[in-house]
Amino acid sequence: MKYSVFTVCMPEYQTERVPGLLAKWGFDGVEWRVTNQEASEKPGFWKGNRTTILESEALAKAPEVKSLCKEAGVEIIGLGTYVNSNDLKRIPPLMEAARVMGTRGIRVSTPYFDGSKSYNMMWKEAKKNFAKIERMVEKYGVRANVEMHMNTLTPSASAALRFLGDFNPKHMGVIYDVGNQVKEGGERYRAGLEMLGKYLSHVHMKNAQWVKKSKEADGTVKWSEKWATLKGGIMDLGALYEVLAVLKYDGWISIEDFSPGNSQRKLTEGLAYLKKLEARAKQK
Repeated sequence: MKYSVFTVCMPEYQTERVPGLLAKWGFDGVEWRVTNQEASEKPGFWKGNRTTILESEALAKAPEVKSLCKEAGVEIIGLGTYVNSNDLKRIPPLMEAARVMGTRGIRVSTPYFDGSKSYNMMWKEAKKNFAKIERMVEKYGVRANVEMHMNTLTPSASAALRFLGDFNPKHMGVIYDVGNQVKEGGERYRAGLEMLGKYLSHVHMKNAQWVKKSKEADGTVKWSEKWATLKGGIMDLGALYEVLAVLKYDGWISIEDFSPGNSQRKLTEGLAYLKKLEARAKQK
C-alpha cells in the first residue's frame, strides 16, 4: 500500500513546505485540501489552514504545486475540494487544475441532506447533475470522487454505490472513509469494500468516538461524536487492514487525523502504526 496525507490535518505548515516534509516523514503522496476559507491568525483545520490551496488560486498555482511535488518525489493523489453537484460552474476550473497538476482525482460531493427537503427529490436532481459532471470528466481526463460523508446523500458504501452505479467507474469513484462511519453510514468493512469494487478510489484513514453529552432527569442519555486518534477511536483499524489484505488492496491510504496535537508527531506516529497494522494483517 502507499501512504498519503490529506493536508487538512496539518494546518500549521505553508503549502510550499508540504511536499518536502511529507517525503521526509516517509509518505508517498499528498491529497491537497482545496477550498476558499475564513482567515485566521491561528491555524486550524477549518479556517486559517496554511496547507490549503485556495480554490480561487488553484489553477494559477497548479504548475508550481506540480513542480514542488515532483521535486520532492511525492505523488499528488487528488484534490480534496469542497464543491458538490450543485456547484457545476465551479467544477471545470478545478478539474483543469487537477489535470495541470498531473492527478486524476478530484473530490465532488453529493449535496448535504438535513431532512428539510425530500431525499428522493434531492437524489434525482443530484443524479442529473452528476451526468453533466461525467461529461466534464471525459473532457478533462480526470475522475470525480464521492466521499462517504455524514449528512450527505452518500454516507455509506451502499448509498454511494447505489448513487454511482449507473456511471462508468473510470469516470466516477468513491473515497472510502473509515472515521466518518462512526457518525453515519457504518457497514462491515468487507461488505462495503467489496461492493464498491472498481469504484473504490482510495481510503481515508481517521477515527472517532462517541462521548456522553448529557443525561436527562428520566435517565435518557444524549450522545455526540468526537474525533479521536487513529488508535483511540471506535473503528477497529486492525480489522480493516485484515480485510484490505484479503481483498489484496494495494492502493492509497490517506491519513486525515483531526485529533489535537502536533501534526508532525501525529502523522509520523500514525504512519508507523498503520504500517505495523498492514504488516500484521499480511502475516495472517
